[in-house]
Amino acid sequence: VPAGDIGTGAREIGFLFGQYKRIRGSYEGVLTGKGLTYGGSLARTQATGYGLLYLTNALWKDHGMSLEGKTAAVSGSGNVAIYAIEKAQELGVKVVTCSDSTGWIYDPNGIDVALLKEVKEVKRARLTEYAAAKST
Repeated sequence: VPAGDIGTGAREIGFLFGQYKRIRGSYEGVLTGKGLTYGGSLARTQATGYGLLYLTNALWKDHGMSLEGKTAAVSGSGNVAIYAIEKAQELGVKVVTCSDSTGWIYDPNGIDVALLKEVKEVKRARLTEYAAAKST
């Protein structure tokens, strides 16, 4: 199932879906990552990152272990990483590092998800801006 990736979001998936509808005359769920106006999911942005932690948590529980109190590193800082960090913290995990194409950050107190979202989702900036904000 085609989906968004780096540089491809709901807008581009919407273009593809519009063409699919025009060519096929069908309104089927053939693309994931659509905007809400095209039948997209309310929690699409969070789904993969949250799902990763739901699965990880279930696996740990199956082995009689808990994620609570653990420390973790996350590779990346896009949608999957941001929402994996958010859900990990909700489950009691301290995530201390994440990365982007320019490098990585280390926050021994745990990644500030609100600041990370501001930097990556609102400002569309690099993690160097997170580091600069934390050092002030």
